[in-house]
Amino acid sequence: MLPALTAALGERLPNWRLRFRLDRNVTLADALEHGLVDLAVMLDGSGMDPAHASGTLALKWVSGRGFAAQPNQPLPVVMFSEPCTLREPTFAALDRRGTAYRIAAESADLSGLFAAVRSGLGVALLPMIGRLPDGLCLAEGLPPATRASVFVRGRAGVDTDVLDTVERTVHDVLAGQA
Repeated sequence: MLPALTAALGERLPNWRLRFRLDRNVTLADALEHGLVDLAVMLDGSGMDPAHASGTLALKWVSGRGFAAQPNQPLPVVMFSEPCTLREPTFAALDRRGTAYRIAAESADLSGLFAAVRSGLGVALLPMIGRLPDGLCLAEGLPPATRASVFVRGRAGVDTDVLDTVERTVHDVLAGQA
């Protein structure tokens, strides 16, 4: 999503210097509150309130290429550490199907989570668009999951025209990659 979003925002906001800060929702919300960033694109893994979201993303199970779940053993799951809006939909999807699981690894950031999944520690439920990162594949045989909602938030006093432009751009990018 990031390459398409960067290109589209560059076209729609040519007089703005774009700088991206990739971080967790709680950190971005704090940065918005303190005026350290103008806008944030945030993910709600629960998929709640899609009517007010800029768009949605499919949540997909991913694993390392050589991963194989062990029969009669709880499914090893790799997760972001708390707080994370993807934890509840992960647990809910597995619980709905009655799949036993255990948290095999936790990471505070995406690169650590990808490394754990890539190395075969377990599967992860993640929002995915387009091509998967190297070394990862879609994990088969796991329960369907909900969609995640994507929201655009602005700091107090942000230019509402810019906020609206970013919201429309995120919506258009997500719609184009669905």
